[in-house]
This record gives sequence, C-alpha cells and structure tokens, in this order.
Amino acid sequence: MKEWARNIDPLRINFSECLFWIHLRGLKDEFLTKDVASKLAADFERCDSVKLKKDKMGRNFFRIRAKVIVDCPIQRTLQFLVGDALISGYLAYKRLPNLCFRCGLGDSVKQCPTLSEKADPRKNLAYDLWIKASIEKSWIVFKLEEDLEANEVIQALGGGQSRFKLSDE
Repeated sequence: MKEWARNIDPLRINFSECLFWIHLRGLKDEFLTKDVASKLAADFERCDSVKLKKDKMGRNFFRIRAKVIVDCPIQRTLQFLVGDALISGYLAYKRLPNLCFRCGLGDSVKQCPTLSEKADPRKNLAYDLWIKASIEKSWIVFKLEEDLEANEVIQALGGGQSRFKLSDE
C-alpha cells in the first residue's frame, strides 16, 4: 500500500499487486518454529509479517502477510530449504475473491481464457477450494456459481478428502 498523492496520474497507478494474508499449511510440526518463520520472512518476496497460528481444529500453520502479483496465476505451493531439508507446504489465501480454478486468474471459469468452447469447465482444474483459507464460505460461492448438485460438489472436493498434491517444482 502506498499513501495517496494528489498530483499522481490515475493512469500511472499500478494495480497488479495486492496484500494478502496467506496460510502456509502442511508442514511437519518440527518445522513450525521461530527459526523457520524468520527464514520465511527473509525468503518470501514482499513479506510484511510471518506468525505461527493455530486453526479451530488445533492444527498449526504459518500466517504470512505478503504482496501477491495478481496478474499472474497465484502460487499453490511453497518450497524452501531449512538446513539440508527441502520443506514443502501448500498456500491458502485469506479473503481471496472469486478465482478461476482452471488458470488462477480472473473471476470464474466461465470467463477463462484457456477454456475452449467444447471443454467441460469442471474438468482439469489446477485449483480448488483449498486455495481459499475460509472454505466454509467458499463452498457456498462455488455451489452458487457453478450450479452443482451437493453430491457433485463433494465429488469436486475429492470426496471430503484433501485434493492437494505437493508439486515437484
């Protein structure tokens, strides 16, 4: 965020970055330490804050406040080194507005630039509800936007199990 200046030309304002609270989940308990938080703060681009938090289910995670470039697909996973260990976790974004689960840009799959006319908009999705840090509200939005039956939503969510798979990137 920058302070507003009266003499700035509105056409020169860059809206490609946005501050988000991001949850880093899926780390083993041995890596949920202040040392790892410090490393994240140093390594994560445009990071303002890293805190260790606990969710309602009692699971620990890091909460990161960072700028995200919004005109690129959002990042799904994060890998970093702690000593000799390569650590991988998945990212969930707090208060993420509607998002195309196919390409990671825009408002919904219906406007996706990568979707052909013949393709099923519910197939081959790169993202899912796990990308949002508040799934309860997101489930309702997903249901209304995609006009799915309840059993189709459960199937789209992987039958109630996590569909997240760490990448080898």
